[in-house]
Amino acid sequence: MFLNKLDSLGISVKAAAIASAPNDLFAILNRWMHNPAAIDAVYLPALIALQANAYEEYYQLPGLAASAIKAEYLQTARDLYLNKITWEQAQPKLPKRLNDLLQSDFIIASSIGDTRFYRIVQDSQDYRWRSATPLHTYYGDIDEVVPSYIATLPVQYQEIMGGATVTAIDAGNLANHRGTFVYGVADQKKWFDQLIAK
Repeated sequence: MFLNKLDSLGISVKAAAIASAPNDLFAILNRWMHNPAAIDAVYLPALIALQANAYEEYYQLPGLAASAIKAEYLQTARDLYLNKITWEQAQPKLPKRLNDLLQSDFIIASSIGDTRFYRIVQDSQDYRWRSATPLHTYYGDIDEVVPSYIATLPVQYQEIMGGATVTAIDAGNLANHRGTFVYGVADQKKWFDQLIAK
């Protein structure tokens, strides 16, 4: 999003890199809800608990958390959001699977995406513009949060748009979400140093 802002201001950027980025929040939420995988992070229910409460407050969506989260988990979700409890205290009180946390109507509504919440989420993508900046995007084979097909969305999109080259780099078959980030930071430093040396 920062690169998008710089591009929109006409500020030239020589190169950029992102590691394991959830480039399309709407797509990744739908993947988590409609196509859960055994690899999914145990903290996904906490992420959505925080998101529902935050969007309710900051986007002025009264009742969003209650419409999204099942009643038996609502107070724990709210306490986590307000920092009254830690993740370690919330984890045993929340379900392990995201689908078990959420109201079925909330999940069903995501398929069409025609509620104010889902329209806001659809606008939370960070790759759908024609970029002039070469980009490296990193993904890991065992990333428990961002699947490779989400992390690499900018590659084909920039090809379609005739934008700058986006290179997808596999951090390896042992790279989880954190490992992908660490690998990406080290690798992009090498790339940036090479560009400075030219």
